[in-house]
Amino acid sequence: MLQIQDEVGLPEELRFVVVRNGQGMITSPVKRFVDVVDFADVGTAMRILPGGRGSAVVIDPQRQSGRPVVRSVPTDVVLEQFNAGESLAAISTLWDLSADEIESALRYELTSRAA
Repeated sequence: MLQIQDEVGLPEELRFVVVRNGQGMITSPVKRFVDVVDFADVGTAMRILPGGRGSAVVIDPQRQSGRPVVRSVPTDVVLEQFNAGESLAAISTLWDLSADEIESALRYELTSRAA
């Protein structure tokens, strides 16, 4: 990878691998990507965890056609109900989600819309 990056003259900010203290290491953007993607065998990306490993939000083509979900409940549906005045308790009862899962869905929707 280093050799190819050097051969094509790839700028430092676009490199996947850099040398620090004599050792090859992946760059921060690559590390962030690897940290939020679940891989199957042979490096195939299976699902994305947009909020990181601690978040309940998952983007998985096998669930709701790849819409962001919390346990198969689309995050935009949770936000829509919350915006309509439903309480966290009512949303929790309706979808059998914990308060933390609901908050993860709301956080995801609000931050992704602000971006």
